Amino acid sequence: MTENNDDNTPPQEGAFDAQLSFSLPFVDAPTPIEWIVKRDGRQEKFEQRKIAEAIFKAVRASGGDDRDRADSLASGVTIYLAKRLNGESPNVDQVHDAVEKVLIEMGHARTAVAYVRYRDRRSRQRALEHGGAHAILKELDEAQRQREAIEAFTPRPLFVCTSDEQVTGWDRARIVEALARETRMPEDDARRVAEEVERIVQRANLTTLTAPLIRELVDAKLVELGLERYRARHMRLGVPLFDAEQIICTPNQGEIEGQQDPASTDVTLAQRVKREFALATVHSAEVTDAHRRGDIHLHGLSQIDRMQSATHFVEFLKRFGLAFYSGGRYAPPPSSALSLVAQVSRMTSAMQPHFVEGVRWSNFNESLTPALSSESNMERIARNALVQLIAPAHEPPAVVELSWPRANVAACMFALQFAETWGAAIDEGNAFGMPHIDVAIDADALEHADFRGMLECLLESYERRACVTLRFERGEVEAPGRRWRARDLVGGIVTLNLPRIAYQTSGEEALHDLLAERAQVAFAALIEKRSFLDRLFLYGGIGPHAALAFQYNNKAYADPERARYVAGVTGLSECVKILTGEELHNCEVALACAQRILRRLRDEADAFSAEDRVAVRVGADASESCARRFARIDLQQHGDAARNIIKYDGITREAAYTPGVSINGQLAALDKIRRESALHSEMELQTATAIQIESSDMSVLDLLGTIEAALHQTECSALRFVCARLQLDIQNL
Repeated sequence: MTENNDDNTPPQEGAFDAQLSFSLPFVDAPTPIEWIVKRDGRQEKFEQRKIAEAIFKAVRASGGDDRDRADSLASGVTIYLAKRLNGESPNVDQVHDAVEKVLIEMGHARTAVAYVRYRDRRSRQRALEHGGAHAILKELDEAQRQREAIEAFTPRPLFVCTSDEQVTGWDRARIVEALARETRMPEDDARRVAEEVERIVQRANLTTLTAPLIRELVDAKLVELGLERYRARHMRLGVPLFDAEQIICTPNQGEIEGQQDPASTDVTLAQRVKREFALATVHSAEVTDAHRRGDIHLHGLSQIDRMQSATHFVEFLKRFGLAFYSGGRYAPPPSSALSLVAQVSRMTSAMQPHFVEGVRWSNFNESLTPALSSESNMERIARNALVQLIAPAHEPPAVVELSWPRANVAACMFALQFAETWGAAIDEGNAFGMPHIDVAIDADALEHADFRGMLECLLESYERRACVTLRFERGEVEAPGRRWRARDLVGGIVTLNLPRIAYQTSGEEALHDLLAERAQVAFAALIEKRSFLDRLFLYGGIGPHAALAFQYNNKAYADPERARYVAGVTGLSECVKILTGEELHNCEVALACAQRILRRLRDEADAFSAEDRVAVRVGADASESCARRFARIDLQQHGDAARNIIKYDGITREAAYTPGVSINGQLAALDKIRRESALHSEMELQTATAIQIESSDMSVLDLLGTIEAALHQTECSALRFVCARLQLDIQNL
C-alpha cells in the first residue's frame, strides 16, 4: 500500500502491538475466532480473507495498491477481536468497528474514511434491496454529494485559444513570461499575479479560455494590486464588440467619407487600434491627457506611423524609373509621356501609404516635358493622367501643381488641356477622388489670355472651386531643375486650442505665459512623434518605410532629418474676442493683439528649434473637425463663457470655432484678404485665405479681378474660394 499518513508522520508500526500486548508474559493467548454472526442471526465460518479484501478495496479507493499491507492489517483486526471478545463470536458490526479502529490507530486515516464510506454504501444497498423509500432518497443524496466532491477535487482539463487561433493547455508560466517580456515586471511579482489569476479561473469553473480574456483578467488583477504602470504596458488594444458591430453592420458609422463597404470598415477598425496605440505608447501621459482635455489636438493619431505630407517630383521617375525598395528596379525610366504618366500613378500608390495627406506633385505639367511631343496627343495624355490620379475611396486626393512657364509652350498647352478635362469630369458628377489643383500665379501669367482662360475653367462652378488653391508667386520663380528627392516634408501636426487659453487667463500677459506652457506640451508631442518615426526609419529598406529609403549618392529619397513639424493654431478670432472684447474683423486693436499672440508662439517655436531637437514651424490649422472638437469640449468645461463666444453652423447648428486664423464678419473680399495676410505674415508656413461666396454671388470675371487685386495689392500667399453655405453665424442655440 503506497499511501502516506494524513499528518505526514511515520506509521506507528508498534502501536498495534503495544495495545495487544499482555501485561503479564505468562497469560494465555486469546481463543481464536471461528464463527461470525450475520445480520439475520445465522452463523458463518469466520474468514480473515474477507476482511483483507474489504480493506484492500478501501486502500485502492484512497489511491493505494499494497495488497500485503492489507493482509497484515486484516491479521491485526483478527487478533484485536480475539483479545477483546475472549472466545465469543463477533457480529458483522463489531468486525467493521474493529477494522476502522485498527486503520486509524495504524495511521491510515484516509483508508479508514474510504472504508467507512464503503461500509455505509453497503448498508444502503441492503436497505434498497428491501425497498425502503428513505434509503433510496438517502442514496440519491449521497451520490450527489460524492459527485460534487469529486468535481471539486478533480482538476478539469483547461484549454486556451491563443490569438493565432491555436488551442493549447493552460500554463500559468506563460502569464509570468508575458508580464516579464511586455512590462519588465520583476519575476516574483509576475508569478504572484499569475497565481492569483489561476485561482480566479479555477473558481469560475471554466474549461476553455481565450487569450483576450486571460489578458483582461491579468489587467484587472494588476489594477487591484495597484500595479497600474505595468497594466498600461500590458493592456490589450482593440474595439469593443458593440463598436465593432456598429462599424461593420451599420451604415455611415465609419471614419471615412464616401460609400461604406467591407474594405472601408477594415480601414476604420485598423485605425481605431492605431489610435489607441498612439495614445498609449507613442505619446506620454502628459501629452495624452492634454489631448483628451482639449488643450491640444494630436493630428493623425489613427495614422501614427505615417509622415504628414511631402512634395514629390516627376523628375525622380524620369531619372530612376520605379526604383524603390533598396534600389530594386521595378521599371526603367519611361520613354514616352503615356508611360511616364503610368509610372506617376504607380508612384502615387506607392507613396500614399506613407503620408496622411494626399501625394503632391510639384510642377506637374512642366515636369512632363520634353515627353509632351505634339498637340495631337495632349488630350489623350491629359485624360489618361486624370484617370491615373483619381484616388481610391479610402485615400485622400492627390494634389497636382500646375504652372505657366510661358517659354515652355508644351507645358502650358498641357496645363490648359488638363484643366479642361478635369473640369468636365467634375461636372459629370465625378468629383469624388478627383485630384485637387494647385495653380501657381504670377504677374506674367495673369497677362496671358490662355492662362486666364485656364483659371476661368478651374473656377467655373462651386464644385470646381472647392478643389482649387491659387498660390501667388512674387519675384523669381525657381525652375523644377533636376530635383528628385521629396521636399517640404512634414512629420506631424499638433494644434493648440487658443480660446481655451483665453478662458483660463485674465489679461494678455497671463495669456502669453499660459500659451508658452501649452506650446511646450505641443512641442513635446512633436518630439514624441519624431522619435517614433525615427524608430521606423531605422529599418531602412526592410522596414515599414522601405519605399522612402531609396538612396542615391548617400542621399535618401525622404530623409526624416529634413522633416519639419507644425504647431498649429485655431480659434484665433474667438481667442481675441475673449481677451479684448472686440471682433477681429473690424478692430485694429484686436488685429494687433492677434499678431502679438502669433508672434509669441513663433518665438517659442524658434527658441525650441534652436536647441536642435526638432524643427517646429507655426501654421494655421484650417481643419473644421479640430475647431468643432475644441468647441464641443469647451462648451462642457466652460459653460456660459464658451456659449457666448462659440459660433454655430448656419444649417446644422453644430458648435465650432473659426478655423485657423480666419476672420469672420461682413468684409469685402479684398479687405478680408488684406487683414488675414497681416496674420499670415506672422507665421512661417503658407496659409490660404478662404473667400466665402455664394455660387451665384460672383461671376468668374469678378473672381479673376479679386485674384489680380490680391496679387498686386496684398501680401496674400494663397487664395481659395469656398461656398458660403458653410458660413458660421453668431446666434446662440
